[in-house]
Amino acid sequence: MKWPIFTPAHKVPREPVDEEVEHFVRLIESRSPREYNTERLTHYYNYRTISVYRKPLLSLLETISRSPSFRDDLGITTREIFLRLKHFYDPKSRLTLAEAVADTQLRRKFDNLLLYFYGRNRPSADEIGASLNELIFHV
Repeated sequence: MKWPIFTPAHKVPREPVDEEVEHFVRLIESRSPREYNTERLTHYYNYRTISVYRKPLLSLLETISRSPSFRDDLGITTREIFLRLKHFYDPKSRLTLAEAVADTQLRRKFDNLLLYFYGRNRPSADEIGASLNELIFHV
């Protein structure tokens, strides 16, 4: 007699695959540095399973997929990606924009995002700081 001890009594429904997120992941992965695949998966793509993070993640990935490099306009791209990253890591909007720009942990996550998705080694603090400080006055 077989005892089904390793199978569940009922089938567990699988999480539906979000096609929009998958579309942006494929676009991003086609041009992002290969050596950071694991980091992108663990720090960003993995959040698609948590409902609170789905919309901010989709918005962040869409923005990243639209900006293939920082050679075009560093300021506008930096500001837009930082806003999306703030919304992603702060979905309940507890930080004001000025607090987010001054937050060292969020700045570190932003630096990591630039490295993981664009292969850009830590931009200078002046370069990023100028763009982000302009963000406070433009919004």
